[in-house]
Amino acid sequence: MSHQPSAVPVRPLQAEIIPPEPGDPAYEYFQNVAESYGRQNLAGDSNAGILQGQVPPQRLQSAKQTTSKVFVGIAILLVAGIAGALFLGMNRMTPRPAKGDGVIAKVDFIRGEAVLLRKVGSQSRLEAGSDLREGDVITVHEGFLRVAYVAEKTYLHLRSGSEITLEKQNEGKRVRVGRGVITLDIAPQPVGYPMVVRGGNATVTFESARATVHSRAQATMVEVSEGSAEVVRPRDGTNLKIVAGGWTEVNEQALPRAWSFLAGVNLNGDKVAVDGGEWLSYDKAQAEGFKVGVEGKGGSVEKTISTQQPLGYVSGAGLQAMLMSKVSVNNASMSLRWPRENGLYQVFVWMMEDEGASVRSLRLNVENKKIPEELCTRQTLGGWNRYGPYRAEVKDGSLDLLLSANSKFQSKASHISGIAIYGLAGTGTTAGPRERRAVGVLEVDSSFDGKNLATEPTVPD
Repeated sequence: MSHQPSAVPVRPLQAEIIPPEPGDPAYEYFQNVAESYGRQNLAGDSNAGILQGQVPPQRLQSAKQTTSKVFVGIAILLVAGIAGALFLGMNRMTPRPAKGDGVIAKVDFIRGEAVLLRKVGSQSRLEAGSDLREGDVITVHEGFLRVAYVAEKTYLHLRSGSEITLEKQNEGKRVRVGRGVITLDIAPQPVGYPMVVRGGNATVTFESARATVHSRAQATMVEVSEGSAEVVRPRDGTNLKIVAGGWTEVNEQALPRAWSFLAGVNLNGDKVAVDGGEWLSYDKAQAEGFKVGVEGKGGSVEKTISTQQPLGYVSGAGLQAMLMSKVSVNNASMSLRWPRENGLYQVFVWMMEDEGASVRSLRLNVENKKIPEELCTRQTLGGWNRYGPYRAEVKDGSLDLLLSANSKFQSKASHISGIAIYGLAGTGTTAGPRERRAVGVLEVDSSFDGKNLATEPTVPD
């Protein structure tokens, strides 16, 4: 992963060294040890099996030959037993909890306030280095927390308002997301022992991936940046596969559908890779007909590269660069027109606050339909958000957005850093889920009344 200037230099905590998986270079070492051990026994010794100080009995030549064959057979069986034990050990040991105190993970970074519930009615404050065990319930009231599994580079990034439970690990890692948002960096898991994440409406299985699971009261959203995920709705067994750059939302009504990335534009920035998709530079998009203009009052479109670092978990250098570039319009509405084929799309927009805390509130229209809630209202300085998905039906060959600032707030400028569109996987632009109120991947459950989201970016070593 690319280096991020604001990343916290925290190395993952290690608990113990475990035997490597077959195919790893270290695995060959264990095989060589077994083979070397076998060769030493097969070389034979006429005094093999004689205790030190004893005199070997005298035998006829034929008896010696017979005895040698017996020892050769024993050695072969011994080598086979050792090889079998090594193979079984290496395949079964990985998913087990760490030896000793049963610690399966640790808190390796925290900024803000988070608590641990281990016994009913008893909570304790979490700190960096806190041990985590099966059955632990972790709640992030405010800020950001990162969990590192022992003995491997698998991480859970928890944001404000999130609650998870570390469930039984007998068949692999198991996590229950009660509410909120977690991003997972999952190292390759042992064959037959995948990582499973359960939300309110879906069960998600990973072999190796970077993904985000957003659990709300009425739906579970799953997004994949790297690798893939198998998503199942337990109620009826409906399942689908989500690949890098795709997402789905599972609720109790409509059938879940897989959506795939079509295109993104880094406004006032270069070509970047964001969450599994390759985005166009602003210049390239403009050359293809993308336009940003001013509606109503006179004014101009300003292009800015911010010096403010984005706070919270930032998944890569591409996302960070995109958040720090933007276009804005002061004291007027901003229009965005993007030539697209007619059809139905899902739209996301990205914004980062670089002027102050709660200084602006923005109103967004997508294809002449007003989004019910205003954007950026509670963002802190450096806070960022991705808003959407918003259903957009294009009928005239152009995707149209209109962005304006609420004049009651300090900042009268509307601004935006990025925009991306998605279509049904394999179809591009057909059909879309029912329209619903605006929600974003960084939004938390409506029952949570906390403050702003994560406050410190971190990147696994």
